[in-house]
Amino acid sequence: MAKTFPISDVLSVVTETLVSSMEGVRNILNYMTGIDLSTSQIPSAMKECKQHILLQNPQLSNVPNVNVSDIPGWLDSQKYVYGDRLAITPINVS
Repeated sequence: MAKTFPISDVLSVVTETLVSSMEGVRNILNYMTGIDLSTSQIPSAMKECKQHILLQNPQLSNVPNVNVSDIPGWLDSQKYVYGDRLAITPINVS
């Protein structure tokens, strides 16, 4: 079953750049893996979840690089394209 997450959390995983809160990233990763991840497990979970997110949402493969000098502006432009929230399913669900 899909659950919606803020696009900032999804994009933090997809871009591998923190554009949301760490709590938000942990929430999406925990949901996708079904595990309460420790801090040391987050990097490997991000790699696995990123691939799964891109399979579910191939349009996100076109996300431009994060403008780290203007993350709020970059994020606003991504919200305009992809919306405020995105539905994500856990990894073990087809």
